Amino acid sequence: MRSNASTPPSAPRFRAPARGAGPLPRRAFSPLTPAQRSIKRAVDLVGALCLLALTAPLVLLAALLIRLTSPGPAFYTQTRVGKDGRCFKLVKLRTMIADAEARTGPVLAASADPRITAFGRALRAAHIDELPQLFNVLRGQMSLIGPRPERPHFVEIYRRRLPGYGLRFAVRPGITGLAQTCCRYSTAPARKLHFDLHYIGNYSLALDAKIVFRTLRTILEPFRTEGATVGGAAQELEDAE
Repeated sequence: MRSNASTPPSAPRFRAPARGAGPLPRRAFSPLTPAQRSIKRAVDLVGALCLLALTAPLVLLAALLIRLTSPGPAFYTQTRVGKDGRCFKLVKLRTMIADAEARTGPVLAASADPRITAFGRALRAAHIDELPQLFNVLRGQMSLIGPRPERPHFVEIYRRRLPGYGLRFAVRPGITGLAQTCCRYSTAPARKLHFDLHYIGNYSLALDAKIVFRTLRTILEPFRTEGATVGGAAQELEDAE
C-alpha cells in the first residue's frame, strides 16, 4: 500500500510517500490546471447532489436521534480555513456535548474523549457526521476530495511548525482525502501534510477515483476515527505551542 521510495513520484500515480518523509519540496509542487479545476468542480456538483439524495433519510434520522439522546442542536457549524486561506462555516452533525469547547477553547478530540456522546461515537465511527458537508461542496467551499480543512487556531500553529503547510490552500478542502485514507486521525500533522501535498502535486481523476474506493474501505475501519494521542497530533501541537 505504501511505497518505500525515498523521493515522491512526479507522475500522477497512486503511490504513497515514504514513511517518515517530510513535506514535499516546493519544486515538486504543481497545483491543478484550469481544466482540472473545472472537471473536478463538475464532478463535485454531480457527486454531492447524488449523495445528498441517497443519504438524506440517514442524515435526518441521525439528527432526530441526536436530539433524543443528548441536549442541544442536531447540527453545528465550525469555522474552518479553505481555499486561498478563506474561512467558511463547515456543517456537521453534532457528536459531542453542546458547547464542548466553552471552557477549554479549541482542542483536538482525544482517545476516549468524555465530550463525545455515546451516539456521537457511533456516528464518528461510521463517518455519518461528515455527510452535511455535502452542502459545503455545493456552495463551492469544499470538494468531495482534498486536504481536510482545519480550524484557524490550528492553522496558525501548523503554519509556524510545518514548512509548506500553506500550500494546502491551493485547492478546495475535501470531505475525504489521501491523508484520511492513508493515516489515522491521531497521525502526526507533518505526516498528513506530506500526503496532502502529494495529492495536490500529483492530481488526476484516476487518483480521485482510487481515493473514493479507499474511503469506502476506511469507513469499515473505525480505528481511523480515534482521537489524538501522545506522540501523535496532540504532542506535536503541545511542542508547537
